[in-house]
Amino acid sequence: MYHSFRPGKVWLDTEGKRIQAHGGSVLFHDGVFYWYGENKAGITGYATGEKCPDWHHGVSLYSSHDLYNWENRGVIMVDNENPDSPFYPTKLMDRPHILYNEKTGLFVLWAKCAGNDFSTSGLGVCVSENITGPFRFLHFIIPHPYHAGDFDLVAEGGRAYILY
Repeated sequence: MYHSFRPGKVWLDTEGKRIQAHGGSVLFHDGVFYWYGENKAGITGYATGEKCPDWHHGVSLYSSHDLYNWENRGVIMVDNENPDSPFYPTKLMDRPHILYNEKTGLFVLWAKCAGNDFSTSGLGVCVSENITGPFRFLHFIIPHPYHAGDFDLVAEGGRAYILY
């Protein structure tokens, strides 16, 4: 169990495994903190001498009551098996963000998505009835004429805004 933050040290979950929430965000909902991000388990980059073909393995979720100790809640948006999906493992998917929509009762996941060459950069939108998923892919948005790079979501007064 952790009792403080340890900058520069590997952060392990409550099972003693490395936390896989790269490029993620934290959502506070019903008294619990939820940390979600890209699942990079097994992604090696060029560490083996050859480029790893995969960019991600979906979106992971962790929960905590104290921000120090995180329980692995699993993969809430799986890496899709359809090569045309923006959530296919070789596609560039990162920076997942989640908001709760009080009007619909749905959790909405937005993620920056692109083809392998960034030629089709946009935002993938997924929804779930539960923060712990599973989330289902709805659609892909290309906000022409702008590039959908790093972004943030803000909820205020029953409305949500995307900043990029």
